[in-house]
Amino acid sequence: MKNKRGLSGVVSVLILVMLVVVLISIVWVMVNNLVRDRLDEAESCFGVFDQITINGKYTCYNSSSYDIQFSISLSDIEIEKLIVSVFDSATKSSKSFEITNTLSDVADLSSYPSGTQVILPGKNSGRTYIGTGFSGKPSFIEIAPVMNGETCPISDTLRGIPDCQILI
Repeated sequence: MKNKRGLSGVVSVLILVMLVVVLISIVWVMVNNLVRDRLDEAESCFGVFDQITINGKYTCYNSSSYDIQFSISLSDIEIEKLIVSVFDSATKSSKSFEITNTLSDVADLSSYPSGTQVILPGKNSGRTYIGTGFSGKPSFIEIAPVMNGETCPISDTLRGIPDCQILI
């Protein structure tokens, strides 16, 4: 009788160990899939930070024509499009522009110094644009690139936009 009780204790411990191993395996598979999905999403935007910037030297607001002039600089990176959002805290309004890799017409946006169609700057270059139809001086500008169909987090923000009259 003593031998049978000892054997059932060993079997119980083995069953518990196997149960723990199976549960750990199930949790590992679930967590691994979740992390892999998140990494795939983040991978498309990896390395974008500080690669696309607003050039503050060429960004200003013209209070006489209610236009904003802003300049975008790209480093050695390729993006599909860029979403530029201009915010006015006083009126709690915003205006967004979507600039792509193909020459296109964008409402209330033109190329500087003249031109109705806009296109993204090429690699390691910059381009200046003029946004029209603002009722007051914007509070800040934000840009967010789009890569592989994913809108990436905001890559740059410019606050305290100066008046163009001061820069002249």
